Amino acid sequence: DERTMQIYQDFLGGLDEPHLHNLAFSVIENIATFPDHVTKWARQSRRSTVGILRVEAGSVPLKILRDLFDREKHGDSQHDSGRSGKAPRLREISRVARMSTGDVAGSSTMMFLTPQGVVVRPSGGGGVVVIVTGTVLASDDSILGDLYEIELAAVDACEEMLQGLTVQG
Repeated sequence: DERTMQIYQDFLGGLDEPHLHNLAFSVIENIATFPDHVTKWARQSRRSTVGILRVEAGSVPLKILRDLFDREKHGDSQHDSGRSGKAPRLREISRVARMSTGDVAGSSTMMFLTPQGVVVRPSGGGGVVVIVTGTVLASDDSILGDLYEIELAAVDACEEMLQGLTVQG
């Protein structure tokens, strides 16, 4: 979006590389295995899994996360290109502050780095969140995307899976 500007500033918060790796792959695992859990629940609840499987088969972001999870779980010894056909891998894992503005004209987010710490002043719906992200690469070293953005798209697919499944309490 041409009206959106994103600024990334490193916010490691004292975390070392192994901790960042664990944080990143915890989120990847939770999203990547969500379709399995929803499918299991649907079968146990005698509900159709057709919509779940359709969304899963059509979501490249979900396939990429599943491939990253499978590679982490089974090691780099996997020789196939996975569900995505891209044999993705994660590089440059980092923890950053992601600033955004709101949808309202004139909205803004200001961030000040002071000796006392970070001060954030959002206006009109803007804000800042600290995220763990990284660069997702294909086997040919082409960039597939930013991990956080891929995760958001995969979560959208997970939400789509739940459409049509009603839970009665």
